[in-house]
Amino acid sequence: MPCHYQTKTKTLFWSNTRLAQSAFASFFLAAIIAFSHVTEAKQTQPAQVIDVLSSNWKPFVYSENGVHKGFAYDITKKVLDDANIGFNLYFFPWSRIYALGVNQKNYLIVGLARTKQREPLFHWIGPVAKPEAVYFYKLKEAAITINEVKDANRYIISTEKSTHYHNFLEEQEFTFDNILLVTRTEQIIKMLLNGRIDLILSTEQNFNSETERAGIDPALFEKVLHAYSIQEYMAFSGPTSPELYEKVQHSYHKLKNSGQFILR
Repeated sequence: MPCHYQTKTKTLFWSNTRLAQSAFASFFLAAIIAFSHVTEAKQTQPAQVIDVLSSNWKPFVYSENGVHKGFAYDITKKVLDDANIGFNLYFFPWSRIYALGVNQKNYLIVGLARTKQREPLFHWIGPVAKPEAVYFYKLKEAAITINEVKDANRYIISTEKSTHYHNFLEEQEFTFDNILLVTRTEQIIKMLLNGRIDLILSTEQNFNSETERAGIDPALFEKVLHAYSIQEYMAFSGPTSPELYEKVQHSYHKLKNSGQFILR
């Protein structure tokens, strides 16, 4: 009987030891996995999160059913991902975007036309679209003839405040008597259709996008005269620190030079 008792105790001891070792091994493995997940999360965590601003600029930057899309949006995301910078995208009226860009730090604007007037006000990262021609448009049935830009001074022209269209008209010495400023682009097409204004300035791509959004047939309008050409950039607001915009600029040129995106 004593011998039987001793054998049972020894067997129970080794069984418990193996269970303890197995439990410890499972715990140790779980700890390693958990640690690796934490380490991975730390490695993928953005070093900084910034605000990206844009107007609703289809097909370059726009939102559809809550999903951000567009050629310029894709470029922006690739560049910021490469720089390990997170971002929140906001769509604002252009006058608000421009004011924030001039006065506040760490805002990245996508779709900012590079002009002589704007050159010293922003930190230019790189183009997000090919150069585009800007035209005067009129209602097709309207009896308006323009042979050169100064001829447009005889007519009422509408444009969104603080846009490069507005800058161009000011540079060409158009006056408040014949410039009607609005806060949203979608207002302009409707005013042109209703005869409240005579002319607008637009690129062909932007004009087609705006007429589609307004549900208006673009065939009701026509180009009158080529005004100038422009190229849209991504650029940081004026007060932004050099460390931030130089980091993003480096990623932009690295990706562009390696062919990881093309301009459209």
